[in-house]
Amino acid sequence: MSLLIYTETLSTRKNYIFQFLIGEILGLTFQCTDNEQVFLKSELPKFSYGRKRLLNEIFIQEESLLTESYIQKQTINFYCFDGYKLPFSTTGDLPFDIFSAAFYLISRYEEYVSEEKDQYGRFHGKQSLAYQCGFLKRPVIDEWTYMFLKLLRERYPSLEYKKRKFNFQPTLDIDMPFYFRSESWNRKILKAIKLSLKLDFKFLFRDPFDVYTDVKKWDKKYGLQTRYFLLMGNKHQLDNPIHFNKKPFEKLISELDPESLGLHPSFQSNLDSSEIKKEKQALESIVGKVIKESRQHYLMLNLPVTYRNLLDNGIEEDYTMAFADEPGFRAGTCTPFFWYDLGREEITALKIFPTVVMDQTLKRYQQLNAEQAKMEIFELIQNVKKVNGTFISLWHNESVGDFGQWKDWKNVYIEMLEFACKTENN
Repeated sequence: MSLLIYTETLSTRKNYIFQFLIGEILGLTFQCTDNEQVFLKSELPKFSYGRKRLLNEIFIQEESLLTESYIQKQTINFYCFDGYKLPFSTTGDLPFDIFSAAFYLISRYEEYVSEEKDQYGRFHGKQSLAYQCGFLKRPVIDEWTYMFLKLLRERYPSLEYKKRKFNFQPTLDIDMPFYFRSESWNRKILKAIKLSLKLDFKFLFRDPFDVYTDVKKWDKKYGLQTRYFLLMGNKHQLDNPIHFNKKPFEKLISELDPESLGLHPSFQSNLDSSEIKKEKQALESIVGKVIKESRQHYLMLNLPVTYRNLLDNGIEEDYTMAFADEPGFRAGTCTPFFWYDLGREEITALKIFPTVVMDQTLKRYQQLNAEQAKMEIFELIQNVKKVNGTFISLWHNESVGDFGQWKDWKNVYIEMLEFACKTENN
């Protein structure tokens, strides 16, 4: 059954956000009209989205954001709701303009108008509207969409919608594939001496960063397919130095499932976009297939430049959408979506997979211990399960190795897998 939407003016922004909320999340087909009589006479399930109610239909009052075709700082009014502040408050049948609020978050509108960046040029989570309004840890776009569905079904009980299932996607960023194996003999000896002085003898015979057999076992046990993002560039000080012996790294890549591999574009590639092509080709030459997935090293994301560069280099799916300093939902959703290029006012073919939590966020930025980190992760997983969305985690191979500063964090990772895969919570 199709849903009919009345709106005074159609726009690319409206079409995009209608398609995401109504088409993608709810699985409903819809059609739009700007003809009042056609709308009022229709017996289809329907609602109006505009400045004023037409008759007695379900009505969502519209702010101006989706009729604009330019970027400017927005004046946003708020409504206190469910322990946080709802943006774009209005007086329709919902207390806010759900479509403008969702578009503002998912397009990352605020990142285009903010000049405040961290030392690496990144927009930080604490600057975000979601953090300041108290809903960064909730996939609010998904929550709002189901709230809107409830409103629709109260009027149209027979309205059928898509029943989703919770999905868990673990990912590992491989910045340094091995601690020992790729090093020169001199560096191996120096590292061995360092471990001996720390009385950390067990890792003298087992490379602590070589966790790949364990990951495969966990994948098999929990029915998962971990996705790996491999760093191929080394021209910047924030990228890892070139390995003395490349053969172990190439052997590792050849032993991993080619379908699970993606590129980890280097920090340098954000300064020189030509590096993306070189790094992508280097990985493809080893894997023997075209690489179409990526996640930026250091979660470097400068909109719209980063995503345009990825598209120009044949990347179709990206997993960078996360904040380094705060866990949660940078784009307000736990549902993959196609990137909207605000600068060009167009829907692109680049599909964004929002990452929810990173190991470094919890340990380095949040200063959490292992037990506190588990509680944080469990809360985020629960929030995704409530809307049957997709929970994507970002770990590094060294943080799974239970080595050095990451001692005790292997258990955090395993318990995350167990908690996410508990079917009774789905």
